[in-house]
Amino acid sequence: MKADSAGLLRCARYAFAPNHYSYCGPERQKDLTAYLSGAVTDQGLSDILHGFETLISYLRLIAGASHIADPFDPRVVEAYWIGNRLLNGISPRQYTDFVTDGFGLKRKIKPDSVSRIRERVSRAAPFHTAHVVHIFVRTGHRTLIHTASTIDACRIGWGEVTAVRSGSHDEIRVRTRPVIPSAAGLELGLPVIRIFRNPFLPVRPGDLVTTHWGYVCDRINRLQMHRLEALTNRVLGISGLHPGPDGL
Repeated sequence: MKADSAGLLRCARYAFAPNHYSYCGPERQKDLTAYLSGAVTDQGLSDILHGFETLISYLRLIAGASHIADPFDPRVVEAYWIGNRLLNGISPRQYTDFVTDGFGLKRKIKPDSVSRIRERVSRAAPFHTAHVVHIFVRTGHRTLIHTASTIDACRIGWGEVTAVRSGSHDEIRVRTRPVIPSAAGLELGLPVIRIFRNPFLPVRPGDLVTTHWGYVCDRINRLQMHRLEALTNRVLGISGLHPGPDGL
């Protein structure tokens, strides 16, 4: 079955930054860059994205629950990265078992930590930010504990483009709300202006965009932004985490 080209490109833009930094996915950064720079797709791009273990596992989970054959269907890709109604098709028990049994957490962390993760995940929606916050051991190439700053960078952020430096991919200014430590654990802070890179997607001031590891990923509409904000607040509200800047 041929994967959806729009879904492949969208998924690749979100996956690019952590792959660029060798956090996850196959060591094929030049190939991934070439596909995104040319906005072209073929089986090779699908093969690269299948090399992201966590990503493809979630896409298959969401697609299977919705009886969608193509894991790169744009609806499935959207559901994983920023959330949509497809997430409602996955039961709390199904998601809990998927997370704790599918990523070898019982071999990586202590039993009491597994129990806490199961309890939190049972109340979360099965999308990218939930995995980042609740599975606070990075499950890509590096089995490391997340810090407050890496949670903020790794979750999918959003905001409004306020300025674009002409001729530069390295200065896209975005008004966004960071994830910060609080007395309750984690929360969204007040809006700040941050600079992101953007080599693959033309944007202009006033656009609403998503961000991941310092890169702009996609343009979104206001409804998608509000949905992502609500899902993120839900995840942070049940995180139970009290991280400082250097560790949990």
